[in-house]
Amino acid sequence: MTPDEGYRIAEERIAAALQEGATKLDLSGLGLTEVPEPIAQLTHLTVLSLSDNQITEIPEGISQLTNLSTLYLHGNQITEIPEGISKLTNLSTLSLFGNQITEIPEAISKLTNLSKLYLFGNQITEIPEAISKLTNLSTLDLSGNQITEIPEAISQLTNLSTLYLHGNPLNPVLRSTYLGGIAELFAYLKSLKNPQEVELLYEAKLVLIGEGHVGKTTLLKALTGKDPQAGEQTTHGISIDIEALSLPHPDQADTQLKFNAWDFGGQEIYRVTHQFFFSKRSVYLLLWEPRRGVQQCQVEDWLNMLRLRVGEEARVIIVSTHCKTGERIARIDQPVLKRDYGDMIVDFLEVDSLVDDPETGEKVGIAALKQQIADTAKTFDQMGAKLNRAWRESRDELLAMDEPRITYKQFAAVCERHGLSEIATRTLADLMHDLGYIVYYGDDESLKDDVVLQPEWLTKAIGFVLEDGTTEEMDGILPDSRLKAVLHDHPFIHEPRYSPELYPFFLRLMEKYDVSYRLEDGTGSLVSQHVPQVRPNLPWLPEEEPDPNHRRLAMVCVMEESPPGLIPWMIVRTHDYIYQRHENDGQEHRLHWQKGMFLRNNRHGEAMLELRDRELHLYTEAVWPEYFTNVLQQTLQTLITDTWPGKCPRVYPGLIARIVVDGTSAS
Repeated sequence: MTPDEGYRIAEERIAAALQEGATKLDLSGLGLTEVPEPIAQLTHLTVLSLSDNQITEIPEGISQLTNLSTLYLHGNQITEIPEGISKLTNLSTLSLFGNQITEIPEAISKLTNLSKLYLFGNQITEIPEAISKLTNLSTLDLSGNQITEIPEAISQLTNLSTLYLHGNPLNPVLRSTYLGGIAELFAYLKSLKNPQEVELLYEAKLVLIGEGHVGKTTLLKALTGKDPQAGEQTTHGISIDIEALSLPHPDQADTQLKFNAWDFGGQEIYRVTHQFFFSKRSVYLLLWEPRRGVQQCQVEDWLNMLRLRVGEEARVIIVSTHCKTGERIARIDQPVLKRDYGDMIVDFLEVDSLVDDPETGEKVGIAALKQQIADTAKTFDQMGAKLNRAWRESRDELLAMDEPRITYKQFAAVCERHGLSEIATRTLADLMHDLGYIVYYGDDESLKDDVVLQPEWLTKAIGFVLEDGTTEEMDGILPDSRLKAVLHDHPFIHEPRYSPELYPFFLRLMEKYDVSYRLEDGTGSLVSQHVPQVRPNLPWLPEEEPDPNHRRLAMVCVMEESPPGLIPWMIVRTHDYIYQRHENDGQEHRLHWQKGMFLRNNRHGEAMLELRDRELHLYTEAVWPEYFTNVLQQTLQTLITDTWPGKCPRVYPGLIARIVVDGTSAS
């Protein structure tokens, strides 16, 4: 239908309504770009629908329809609500969703009989306090807009039973309280009523990552105004500095952005634990050194780990260090990295923490890096969030505790003493985790009862497991019966000793991040760090001729990307079939390694599995190898479905180049 045809039909319907004295009129879906002027004469109308047209503005004539109780204007191109709408004081339902409205006018406060207001799917950025005068409002839908804050006055809407705010960029405090229900949201808003009790949050976590000896500690000193020296002592584990850095807000005068700095040691043994502490709402500085090159500094490996653990919302500044003293050009393929990692990469910068820059009065590149850190952090959703002073008082009391780890129940008891509700307590725990104060995994059923107040304490516990020589000798197998020997009865005099009630927490945390894997029988774990790197000597290899009485089958599982921990998980799932062989050192060694395993089924033959890039190769050899092949194929499929439900591999069963069938060679 053309606009002209629609306009003609609208005129006909308006004329008929005038003649009949109708109280209802439907002009929806006619393709109208404007409304015929005679509509202003329909003063008896109680219901009017102009929805699903192409109307760009609400005509002035509608303000004369003062008997309207229901007005549908959704699905148009309306950009503003006119002041004249204030005359429609009998309106009980106003539907304006799916337009281009950017502002709710103060005039809407005159619609005191309004009970249902639908404004979802617009471009609204702010809710006016005047909305609090709509005391009969029972349903308010503002979902799918650009709202970041909610005025305290909205808590005065005592008849409001349905409120939709999803799809808005609410700060995390508001989002959590909203998800807790209207009562929780109103309680939070009322806690902000006294300006003297309100504090604004302008904090973030600054995380320095990268290989060892690339200059993380030196850079942090340069950023925080300390005197960096060549050959700074290597960071072991994690160094945490609360409120280490304060930078002026790029857009708001007299506002400082505060950063809790986490300096991660680059040693391989600790690198696997870094991911425990990655969190949202953080600025990541990924350091690399031109003298060693991008590949040796494993820039892409770090980016992949961040994407895996934080997601695409991670924000990374890639920093080349020693740009003056290194005497090497910082060659890094910026377009390719931007293509592969998109918005994760904020910028590429060069610094030298040991060379003065006379123009800025700081070390070379530090001023530009500080500006980029501030520009990145200002966009985080927690910036400017309003908190009642009780939140800070709860945080400060928790951080002053001597215990390295407490239960969530103890955490909640502190918050309750300061007047925080259950939802507010959970929100504070999540915020403190994201901002780098504590370690808390509230989204994990088996970890949510533990709150780590001293992250270094946790790092050392995992470090004891990763450095245990006996586990290495056992090819990565750590029986539960040895946990006390590793975590409590260790020989280190001045290091923490961990009691048995903590072991399930440590094991679940390591399993969550693919550091270890529980054996199927539940008696121990496979620590992937201690699985041998090099493939051992195997009873046979795929390229060798099979036993004359056996046949050999091959299967290739092709994946778009290799799931993390695929081989360790397969080692665990096939542990009953693992092949053990007595070696010259007098030990029984399991034939598994970082990229594969060799298996034996006492009745149905042997198998070798090996990961080659994105392909998992499976070879089985037996008189009738189909059975063992099927068992392993089903195990693999179940593993991928259970552990990485988003991945759908393509499996290509087939024969290898030469197969022995009943003692006869065949191609």
